[in-house]
Amino acid sequence: MEIEKLIRKNILKLKPYTSARESHLSGILMDANENSLGSVVNYDNVELNRYPDPNQNKLREKLSDVISIPKENLFFGVGSDEVIDLYVKIFCNPREDEVIVCEPTYGMYRVCCDINDVEVKNIPLDKNYDIDVEAIKNEVSPKTKLIFLCSPNNPSGNLLNKEKIVTLAKS
Repeated sequence: MEIEKLIRKNILKLKPYTSARESHLSGILMDANENSLGSVVNYDNVELNRYPDPNQNKLREKLSDVISIPKENLFFGVGSDEVIDLYVKIFCNPREDEVIVCEPTYGMYRVCCDINDVEVKNIPLDKNYDIDVEAIKNEVSPKTKLIFLCSPNNPSGNLLNKEKIVTLAKS
């Protein structure tokens, strides 16, 4: 499946934001409110008075080497809440699409969907706090854009069964 088919059309039309940092890798960017006097703390020549690389290029390259995943496939956010919110914004059309969650689970899935006006279908976890693959498959519709699975789960702390996740992903 081509992921582009799942992305909202208006998102696909967006042009990437470019910051001054990308074109000026050195020097002081006075228009970016960078501290021209340097950091008050010194950590082995780390420029704490500069904005970080918005594309996380060095981090993506190093992690790519360690885990053998192409750097183009790596995405970093400011915590899971931001990543969850971005997934909902990128893939779900407000008042049209839906998301499946398996509760009890991390509450931000529902909060992000509510903020973005996306319907949430709840499939309860089984008595062992694991996913019910058949129940999830039965609820998937053409409107379903995301299925959030939390492992280790919050609040139970248990790991979801890997084989069940693979079975669901392949269906």
